[in-house]
Amino acid sequence: MQSRHRLLILGAAAIILAVTAAILLAPHSEPVSRSSSAAADIVPDRLAGYNLLHVVKGAMAVKIVKSIHWEPSMINVSNAAIAEYGSANGIAYRLWVAQSPQACSLVKRMAERMNEFAAMLPYTAPVRHTLSGYTVYFSLDKRDGRIHAFWCEKDYVIWLEAYDTRRIQEALEQLIRFYSSR
Repeated sequence: MQSRHRLLILGAAAIILAVTAAILLAPHSEPVSRSSSAAADIVPDRLAGYNLLHVVKGAMAVKIVKSIHWEPSMINVSNAAIAEYGSANGIAYRLWVAQSPQACSLVKRMAERMNEFAAMLPYTAPVRHTLSGYTVYFSLDKRDGRIHAFWCEKDYVIWLEAYDTRRIQEALEQLIRFYSSR
């Protein structure tokens, strides 16, 4: 049993590393120019004072989103974007956004599955909070203490990884405003 547990954790860690490398190194990751945002339609240009550095969107982002889940066929996503925000000092936030007609049921199911398999995942069981009238789930990354927050808004599933936790509330409130106005 312990060997299976370790294999699952190693597998999840390998997937996360592969996805991070794909975002940063692959040709589908677009550096964002100042003059026109390549992703203004699905992610904000700035987040909590940080610039949008890279974005993967459309079919490639959908493929990446599905690839990090245990049950990719259960992820009914029509569009997605993965965006990194930061400065010359590094990444402050990574934002994952997916569009689905079942966004809120996907978020609820994700929270339930993360809770069920928390012992095998690199994340703690999510804790439910209310922020600006929205149910937001928070989870800590067991490997480095990073905060992950996720919720739904209309047909959007939103997942934020916070490397800079000093301004996480500002980032979350900005994202809630951004997606509620769409």
